[in-house]
Amino acid sequence: MIKNTEINNLPAAEIITDIYPEGQRVTAAVLNYGVSIKSSSVSPSDFSGSCGEVVSAYVSDYGQPGAPAASGKFVVLEFAGDDIRLLTLQQAGGHDGPGPAVKLPELNIRQVG
Repeated sequence: MIKNTEINNLPAAEIITDIYPEGQRVTAAVLNYGVSIKSSSVSPSDFSGSCGEVVSAYVSDYGQPGAPAASGKFVVLEFAGDDIRLLTLQQAGGHDGPGPAVKLPELNIRQVG
């Protein structure tokens, strides 16, 4: 658990998306705490919200998914890939259909642990 005494402000957040056959999907969020955090203080159960299940949480030096580190100022949250709430761009219709339907991503993440 990241203690309140370790940080002074709310972290800046960035949404990471990937493209899949069914559309664009939010796959991760990167939180920039601005101070070094130890990996042992981060767990998926520390975070919840409206953005789907957090299946992985780890510290990163670079603020990118797939680069866990022993300590760093970024916390990466990876989400379960099958949650429809994570879709941001979905193909509506076939090849001659009306085109993609855009939904702006909305992530409400809370640190609960």
